[in-house]
Amino acid sequence: MSGSPKYSSVRVGAMYAQREAAERRRRAEERRARERGRAVERIELARKAATPGFRKRPEEQFAARRGR
Repeated sequence: MSGSPKYSSVRVGAMYAQREAAERRRRAEERRARERGRAVERIELARKAATPGFRKRPEEQFAARRGR
């Protein structure tokens, strides 16, 4: 047996795989959090738009045209 099992390619590969899996989970959770935030924002905007007498501020009226 050559080399130390501590640094075997299988063990190193498994460590990299674990690290990558943790990174994927973290990125997925961040993406879900952003999506939840956008959903809340859409709900709030829809609620405001449905409120009688609600008028958008001038900068909000034309934001869609500017691509915001």
